Amino acid sequence: MAKTFFEISKQECLFLYQELVANCERHFRIAQLLADNGEYGTAISHRVLGAEELVKAMIIYFDGIGLNLRRVSGISKLFRDHKTRHAITFNFVLMATTLKPMLEIVERIRVYLHFPDSRINLNELENAIIFNDQNKVEQTAKLFGENLVSKIENQLDFWFVADDYKMKGFYVDFKNTLQSPGQISKLEYKNAFDATEKFHKECFKLISYTKSLSDNDRKSFVDTINKSELFYNMIEQFFIIIN
Repeated sequence: MAKTFFEISKQECLFLYQELVANCERHFRIAQLLADNGEYGTAISHRVLGAEELVKAMIIYFDGIGLNLRRVSGISKLFRDHKTRHAITFNFVLMATTLKPMLEIVERIRVYLHFPDSRINLNELENAIIFNDQNKVEQTAKLFGENLVSKIENQLDFWFVADDYKMKGFYVDFKNTLQSPGQISKLEYKNAFDATEKFHKECFKLISYTKSLSDNDRKSFVDTINKSELFYNMIEQFFIIIN
């Protein structure tokens, strides 16, 4: 049976995520060249394609350092079902924007457990995770996710229609009226650029965050997540909230 991104090892992940990042950057460079020549429609298509590659790169990177994101049903579909890629990309854009607060929770718990004198005041969700109160975790995680989503709702306009723009930038169509890549404006490209560039920066903030940790702290960080199902349950819950 052919080996796919879903089956590759953690060592292979750390190599291949770089290729995915490189392909993202390639699409972004092509987009800029097209935009500089007034081809805004096809430029948007390449910005969206670049973002899709970056989604895969992020998942592969985090699995490479020891997480198991590919086993989360809402994420694994990205590697199994091309038809649902836009939905998964949209969901991951949201998740990547909000994943840093989730990781900060994990880091606070890690410090609390390993350094009792740290005097960290845990919030309701963090306490529920530490004491493995599943019902409380589900209640507080849902509220946590809803609050995070509410904070970024104003950033979502482009991502709601990103897949439509990707198709419109490549093909001429007719739905009651002519639709052509040449009809897409410079302003529309700017909106697409701003949205995809923000996502781009958020992803690299997350990568930089984990790379800034020492080897021991990174291992401790990963172990804290993997020793509990709660982090992955929170991600699953996040996908339920935004679907």
